Amino acid sequence: MQEFYSNSHWGMGPLWFMGIGIVGMTFIAVLAIISIALKGYSLWHASKRNEKGWFIAMLILNTVGILELIYIIFILKKWSKKEEKKHEHNHHKDSHDDHHEHKSHQ
Repeated sequence: MQEFYSNSHWGMGPLWFMGIGIVGMTFIAVLAIISIALKGYSLWHASKRNEKGWFIAMLILNTVGILELIYIIFILKKWSKKEEKKHEHNHHKDSHDDHHEHKSHQ
């Protein structure tokens, strides 16, 4: 049995993380950090926008960031464009109204 341990990577035990080594562990750690960041960001936006279906799906399903990226790229981006157009329209309307008010006071 001692021979088995001495032959494994750096003498750290059998099947040092099933053969993935330090590079594999680093990759998994980076993937986990990115996945957690994406999940937090997308859950925050889904909650803020009162999208219960998206919130529950992203909370329960672990897709290593894939579902979160779909939400951020396709759903959130589309919403941002709509809000931007709405804001632009309201800003244009307000400046148009101000122009008419200015004329009526003259």
